[in-house]
Amino acid sequence: MKTAGTSIEAALVPHCGPDDLITGSLYIGEIDNPDVDLSPRNNWEEFDLSGDEAKLYAASMQQEFVTHPPMPWNIKDEITTARVTKPIFDSHTTPEILQQNSKFSNLTRDYMKITASRNPWDSTVSYFWWCYYAPPFVLGVFDGAPVTGRQMGADQSLCPLIEDSTDTLRYKFKCFLESSLNHDSPYGIIENCNTVLWLASLAECYYDPEIDFVIRYEDLEKEMGDLFKNLSLDFQGIPKIKSGQRKSKLPYKDYYDKVTKDMVGDAFSRMIQIFEYQFEN
Repeated sequence: MKTAGTSIEAALVPHCGPDDLITGSLYIGEIDNPDVDLSPRNNWEEFDLSGDEAKLYAASMQQEFVTHPPMPWNIKDEITTARVTKPIFDSHTTPEILQQNSKFSNLTRDYMKITASRNPWDSTVSYFWWCYYAPPFVLGVFDGAPVTGRQMGADQSLCPLIEDSTDTLRYKFKCFLESSLNHDSPYGIIENCNTVLWLASLAECYYDPEIDFVIRYEDLEKEMGDLFKNLSLDFQGIPKIKSGQRKSKLPYKDYYDKVTKDMVGDAFSRMIQIFEYQFEN
């Protein structure tokens, strides 16, 4: 799931066993959060690369992320072998990707399938802020050293600031929606793709007619309570995670003019129709 996935997973983790697969979080500030357990479990693989494979892997890491420690600019020329530790599944793995893995698709065939949805006009504003204030994350282990990174991407001149006026935020948001960026996804880096179209296509990846239970973000606490009751689990509330990136309390509707409202409405038309979302006036 993409919407509220980390918080939902954190609420379910205490009910999972040692053999369960938990993607957890790779973001600094979440993976080391003392209040919740977001440690990945049974979701790491280690493999050796050599020759051109090692060079290509190092070069792609260098191209897609600002890494720490920094990747030397000529690493693809110097490296000959590498031992890599990385997640098996992305934390936002789609149903399609899971089905492509025969081992796990067979194992989870009889599992309850759960996803979450959110009003697209609201979630798009949330993504706007996330692109500029997302914390660094662990990319994996490369040649024995942990590597953290930040996603390369959005135009820094459009970074929303807490002191920005409504007009300034609306202008920056519109430019952001019209931009084409390299977007990180469970399928890898999607290059030079319009932001709104990419978000809409990604949202559809997490919806499947065979989903058993849909959690609406707008009523998250109640619907999580219903889910836990359905699963016969004790519900202790939802941990608050990823709540600090949106610096302004401005309602999502104030970011939009008619052009941007229609832009998001058209791109997300299928999901809006399925879940009967409306733009809040």
